[in-house]
Amino acid sequence: MPSLKHLIYLALALFSINSGAYLYAEIDHKVVLSAKKSVVSIERRSSYSAYEFVGTVYGSGIIIDKEQGLIVTNHHVVGRAAVSTYEIGFFNGTETKAQLLYYDSWQDFAFLKVDPKTIPTDTPTIKTSNNEPELGESVFIVGKNAGQNYSLQTGELSSHYDNLGHLPNQSYRISLNARGGSSGSPVLNKKGEIIGIIHSSNYDNFGFALPFNYILDAYKDLKLGKKPKRRSPGMLTSYYSLDRAAKYYQFPQELISDYLQSFPNSFNRVLIVSSVFKDSPAYNKLFVGDIIWKINGKAIGPKLYEMEKALNNAPADTVMISIYRQGKLIDIEVGLYDLQLSDIKRMVSFGGALFYEANDFIRYFTNASKNAIFLTNIKEGSSFSGRIAPVPNSNVYMLNITGFSGKDVRTLDDLIKIIPELVKMKDFNMTYRNYGAYITYDNVPMFSHTPSTSEISFNEIDGAPVLFEFDEAALNWTMKPILVENR
Repeated sequence: MPSLKHLIYLALALFSINSGAYLYAEIDHKVVLSAKKSVVSIERRSSYSAYEFVGTVYGSGIIIDKEQGLIVTNHHVVGRAAVSTYEIGFFNGTETKAQLLYYDSWQDFAFLKVDPKTIPTDTPTIKTSNNEPELGESVFIVGKNAGQNYSLQTGELSSHYDNLGHLPNQSYRISLNARGGSSGSPVLNKKGEIIGIIHSSNYDNFGFALPFNYILDAYKDLKLGKKPKRRSPGMLTSYYSLDRAAKYYQFPQELISDYLQSFPNSFNRVLIVSSVFKDSPAYNKLFVGDIIWKINGKAIGPKLYEMEKALNNAPADTVMISIYRQGKLIDIEVGLYDLQLSDIKRMVSFGGALFYEANDFIRYFTNASKNAIFLTNIKEGSSFSGRIAPVPNSNVYMLNITGFSGKDVRTLDDLIKIIPELVKMKDFNMTYRNYGAYITYDNVPMFSHTPSTSEISFNEIDGAPVLFEFDEAALNWTMKPILVENR
């Protein structure tokens, strides 16, 4: 006879199955079919990458513009600073090549471009919702979930305000299964209107989606041939409980009830400064623990998307940020910088290693200065392989290169200039700071970031040094040899 515990488990399992079936039954099959015809599968093959996986990656995307051949997916699907090719699979089984048109510097979305003639003629025009989705609203996703093309998963909106990612982004939390390959899948309501795209998950229980307004703002510029405006003072934010803010940061307790009335779906959370980039306009003006209250006089609450939109569209190169600091309301005027200026558009391949200037993603992990030269990926068996300790349990490095054989290297141009001399020398030394913890004597990790040096012997078998540059007109990476005079 089954125990009470087994009966409870069985009841919960049946409830879960029936709940999913109920949500699926709510959705018109014509709506699902229309969504599937707009979804694509994406295969990315990367041969070089500044700091991501080199190899093949799979994901999903959505056709946002048939006439211009534009497809939306995740930044991490197309690859951050990766020399890649892209294969697109349509619902009818046909395939085509794609090129990288644009990726956002901080948010996890990107646009690929295909020849519009390759898009199936029966691909419907996508619909977007004019209304913010409601808490508990039924939604579904279509994509390459768990590696299966055009699989359907149903769930509901559990939260409007999550912040999942290394760099801040407002995310919807969706209660559904979003396994590997579902990245870039559209999140749709029962009407088939897109409200977001999946960018992360904890696999079986929750998916996290970027609100589609992020994508629409960029699309409005891209379809006109303009680059989207992306600006920030250099502060990173996260969500924080107002009750804890009152307890630990002297936030005025009497303001909490009014805040909850103004932002009922906030779950009593507010935006707080979690980090500030060194050398940014916000450095030494905003500090960790500052509570963001208003932008240019407008209350922001938990609406991270609205805050970022206000920064992008600020009429001047400065913005007034009202913050609570240790219980006091303070207005601070802060400058803005163009996020896209730190995007990686050039990389140098030398001796089996790939060098680049740090973008904001790398600076988030290291707090290194802007334009600092980094080395993350090294081919095994190459000139630089085995000379430096990688991050434990990985083949990834986090090295800020500062010089070679007594000569300072502060920019990629400095490196390009010195490479011919290093090739002639063959044997030289490299100085650097290791921002990745590494294991020392007695299995003790080292975190000091003090200057280090390593011996390097250049081997011609690694190939000629090459400069990779992204050509924004041709939408591809070009290769330019770094010339070395005959020795």
